[in-house]
Amino acid sequence: MHRVLRRGRLLPVGVLAAVLTTTGCTLPMYRPGHGSIEIMDRREFRNYVETVFRAQNEAADILMYALPVLETADPGLYTRAIKREKILLEACADLNQAAIDQMNRVGLGFIEMLTLPHDTTGCDRAAQRAGRFIAEHNLKRFTW
Repeated sequence: MHRVLRRGRLLPVGVLAAVLTTTGCTLPMYRPGHGSIEIMDRREFRNYVETVFRAQNEAADILMYALPVLETADPGLYTRAIKREKILLEACADLNQAAIDQMNRVGLGFIEMLTLPHDTTGCDRAAQRAGRFIAEHNLKRFTW
């Protein structure tokens, strides 16, 4: 069963379902770092999800390629980078699965569609934190 439902958060999912059915295709969204609730239509939400997906993908790549170097160069930073990567991957797991399903042309189920906004904002928060960690420690994108 979906992680949001396992935690007993059925009420927000029900509220979201009610909002979606009464507002048509608009969606109220809280975007981390923006400090406000925005109303997005399908296109805007799709763009937001894509932006979050790309940001978390880049952060995960930078962390993944930095780990072997950090392991020997700075074991303390290596431990923190592993923790940051784990948090990012866990927060973005459902969004990544939705992207895989989309690529494989497997439609999202009803519950997944309802929880995608929650999954996306959680991933956005984790990607922003990972980005700050990367910038703070001057980690660079690996190039061949």
